[in-house]
Amino acid sequence: VSQSRYTGSTIVAYGTMAVYSNPATSSSVLRIDSNGALYLMSTSTISKAITLNGGALISSVTTTFNGLITLTADSRIAVASSPILTIGSGATISGSYGLTYGVASTNIYSGASTSAAVSYTGTVKVSSNNSYTGVTNIAYGTLQLGATGTAPNSPLGTIDGGTVVLSGATLDLSSYDLATAEPLTLNGTGLSGNGALKSTTATRTYSGGIVTGK
Repeated sequence: VSQSRYTGSTIVAYGTMAVYSNPATSSSVLRIDSNGALYLMSTSTISKAITLNGGALISSVTTTFNGLITLTADSRIAVASSPILTIGSGATISGSYGLTYGVASTNIYSGASTSAAVSYTGTVKVSSNNSYTGVTNIAYGTLQLGATGTAPNSPLGTIDGGTVVLSGATLDLSSYDLATAEPLTLNGTGLSGNGALKSTTATRTYSGGIVTGK
């Protein structure tokens, strides 16, 4: 989709809706259901508000998403292995559900696997001050902080759900000390064995409790 003029709701119930420009749709509601994905194909900043109803926001290019995100079910955000997807400061994520970063290449949308040649394990940089209360799972690739947040909110949401870094994934503090004491569970040694929790640019302080898993 490049441009459209209709103003009704857009629901991606199955399959993938590819977006090539901003705004790709003028519809009042853009909802991504559990068998659907919104696929960003443009390097231009996308500022359309969306509802993730169990679906996925995925990018194949280096770009910024700056629209409000509402979670009405546990959902996913991911990017291909090389680009960086920035969740901008205007893209506040809210809702009483959890968010998983990264999508395995075997994930199925409407009966068709995502391309076996593509691994959605790149870097998602989160700069928004998010209020969602579910668990944050970093399943694949790297989640990089792009801000400290303002308590009780942070790029990782509130502290209610905590954050879990799964084996093979990484939380990169970058140059930020998180504003909240987010409970953190670390599994494994991180992406390419370079650390499940790291800071690539400076010495940082993490104030939340840390539990090591498997």
